Amino acid sequence: MSSRGAETVEQQSLGLKALFAGLDPNTDSAVLDLGPASGTNLTFFSQLGCRVHVADLYRSLWDSAADRPTDAATFAEACSSLLPDSDDHRFDYILTWDLFNYLTQDQITAVVEPLTALCKPGAVLFSMISIRHQIASRPGSFQILEPGRLSTQQAPSNARPSPEYKEPQLLRLLPGFLVRRCFLMRHGVQEYLFEYKPVSAGNEQPAAGLPGPRPRSLRMP
Repeated sequence: MSSRGAETVEQQSLGLKALFAGLDPNTDSAVLDLGPASGTNLTFFSQLGCRVHVADLYRSLWDSAADRPTDAATFAEACSSLLPDSDDHRFDYILTWDLFNYLTQDQITAVVEPLTALCKPGAVLFSMISIRHQIASRPGSFQILEPGRLSTQQAPSNARPSPEYKEPQLLRLLPGFLVRRCFLMRHGVQEYLFEYKPVSAGNEQPAAGLPGPRPRSLRMP
């Protein structure tokens, strides 16, 4: 996304801080980033021994395609084509950032179905859900400054209504996931760490996950 005229703000992220607390630098963790490519983020994760795959779904689907997908089936097919092959890739962490705020429930379902095939049991999905009535017209671009702090770049544009997804809705849209941690932030965002707990995980190698069983958190820094 072009930075021309974009507004950049710094903000806390307790969700990312908790995610990084569970990341073992001695483990070869795999990260799937569904936002725009960021050299800063790639460097940050690589210094922690992580392999990162970037698939900027929103901009790939809405900015690059001549015929933007409209029906659910076409959208699902387009999403699958942008994600890595599940035969060759499994991930410990998935960063959706604020993507879900810009998708309908059917579109979230279409994204999540191929995502689950890419998750190791215990994989952690990070999501930033707006609780405000209005959001920017397109997703932001996020750079990790430190484990609990982000720089957010938002292109100037008209606002659009926010779907204001609630936790019960999200859990229905994310089958196989449970809420491991959640944080209510002062800038109008509920940050979630969802953990993938498939029913039939068998003896598969678990993902890096989060450090030990912890109660869900609700804090407003």
